[in-house]
Amino acid sequence: MSTQKLAGGFGYSGPTIGFILLFQAIIAAIAQIRVVLCAYPIVYTFTPLLPGLSVTSSTLALVLVVLELWFKVVLSSIGYICSTIL
Repeated sequence: MSTQKLAGGFGYSGPTIGFILLFQAIIAAIAQIRVVLCAYPIVYTFTPLLPGLSVTSSTLALVLVVLELWFKVVLSSIGYICSTIL
């Protein structure tokens, strides 16, 4: 049996792969922060308009309120994760 030295992915060394993954994580965190910062004002802009929709269709208003709450939960979860990482 021959012993062969294992190289990192694509022939890169372990520290180089670690640097690449670190750089990718930094870019992902910045992208998440930008998404949250752009989406929060949009979601909160539509919040005062939702009670007026109950006049036109109560089913539509209920669906939109549930969607808004889901968006707020998702955005706050992503924002919390980003703030704890940074």
